Amino acid sequence: YVFSTQQHLLRNQLQQDPEFNPAVDTPPGYAVRSMIAVPLVVRGNALGVMCGFNKKKGDFTEFDMAIFTSLAGSVSEAVQNGWLFSRNADRQRELLENRNTLQALIDGIPHSIYTINDQWQLVGVNQSKADEMETHARDLVGQVCYEAFFDRETPCEHCRVAETLAQKTAHRWVLNFKGEDALPREWDVNAYP
Repeated sequence: YVFSTQQHLLRNQLQQDPEFNPAVDTPPGYAVRSMIAVPLVVRGNALGVMCGFNKKKGDFTEFDMAIFTSLAGSVSEAVQNGWLFSRNADRQRELLENRNTLQALIDGIPHSIYTINDQWQLVGVNQSKADEMETHARDLVGQVCYEAFFDRETPCEHCRVAETLAQKTAHRWVLNFKGEDALPREWDVNAYP
């Protein structure tokens, strides 16, 4: 009854209750005089019933029911939190797998790709950029891009990342320069917010 209706039940003098069935309503080998029962409900669904039997002194009261209902609510909440924790852990594993897959795809791109935050710190660097810098990507993460890549104290004059971040719009520009070997270079740069 408690499970199917999600209603609490308080019965004293059970032996005189016509709905009481000792073969079903009590633990095996236990003589029951009185009973209090409340459903354990998670997200509107009953998942069990919490029962108390044979109050030591006197009959079960509405005050006992209020305390028992509060306790059942705490148990239900703990069960729900456990499920949420488990679900969150599963989701984190899934996100990590997806992140690793995405990182593998990005690392496979032969052009330099990196992500920065609004303080110009590197959040992610693909393998091509790390190889170009002759270091590991993890060693670049957290560094300021213009310091790590160009040994500068301020953002590069040609860089439109500040505009990209401020305007929340994509920008594209071409950068021509001479490399360390004095040969001309051209970068086609795209920045996305």
